[in-house]
Amino acid sequence: MLLQLRLRSTLPFLLTLCLLISLGSVGILGTTPAFAQGRNKQNSEATTTRREDGDFQLRLGQQAEKQGQLDKAVFHWLKAANIYQRFGDEESLGLTYDYLGESYVALGEPLEAENAFRRRLAVARDRDDLQAQMFALNNLGTLFLQEGNLLMAEEVFTDALAIARSVENALTAGLSLSNLGLAATLRGEYGEAIKRYQTALLFHREAKNPAAETLTLTNLGDAFLYAGQGESAIIAYTDALLAAEDIRDFENKFRALEGRYLTRKTMNQTDLAFKELNRWAKFAREQNNLNEEFKTVENAAFLYAELGDLEQAEIFLIRAAEMAEQLGALDRLAFYQQKLSEVKFGQR
Repeated sequence: MLLQLRLRSTLPFLLTLCLLISLGSVGILGTTPAFAQGRNKQNSEATTTRREDGDFQLRLGQQAEKQGQLDKAVFHWLKAANIYQRFGDEESLGLTYDYLGESYVALGEPLEAENAFRRRLAVARDRDDLQAQMFALNNLGTLFLQEGNLLMAEEVFTDALAIARSVENALTAGLSLSNLGLAATLRGEYGEAIKRYQTALLFHREAKNPAAETLTLTNLGDAFLYAGQGESAIIAYTDALLAAEDIRDFENKFRALEGRYLTRKTMNQTDLAFKELNRWAKFAREQNNLNEEFKTVENAAFLYAELGDLEQAEIFLIRAAEMAEQLGALDRLAFYQQKLSEVKFGQR
């Protein structure tokens, strides 16, 4: 996922966004009313009991997830899936696969996540559930992006977009186009990425989806930056910054602030670059976000070094080394210690 200019990670957010929408679109079924009599009534009650067992396991998994016990959550959801599958409850089975896929992503098990989302897709197709198909396809595509399989990612995103357009679903059309824009960015086709992001924004606004709009604006800024269109990048990042502030999306606010700094730096607007860097650092301190503050110190050190101000570069390198040690980033600590030696040697 690394380009010459660092492509900030958007995949987890995209996947989470898609999962939140998909999980919210399906409810847990209630117990089946027992209308039959005699033996049929007994069979119905046995099935209902088994179904309730599945619901119980699903809830146990949800509780474990809230407590941060993802392995335990997966254990319960696998049991729930087995029960739902045995008794043909496809709607609840599909929901359970969504939960499993999300957990496997969080646990760093992409193959298991892919298997869960493929099963989710199969269930959705069996039920002719177009909305679930669109979300499953987008989740699969996001996993393919993480694995660097851009062709497969584009294929499934395109399938999802086709379904969304056929049923005039602005929500998933925007999501699919945003994902297609990210795929184009990763391929280095920035012009195509810009077109896809701009079209996605129209759908996000139609669907009144501010979270997706904020993410897409930030990604659009990245695409303009990589394409060498600095002024357009500043506009997109500014729009993203305002949108992020409106919904208190701190992750994308940080990305927009970083993007504005990188753009000013790339455009050789040194004074404005320092202004953006200070703004970024100030927000990091306000949020007590040590990782983001660390990035601003790191960038300040490199910027001063590029400008030939080795005295200031040394000050920020020392601070960066201290913060790297504080964060437990031992590889970065060794890197900064080496850079400090180089700077001191250069000052002789």
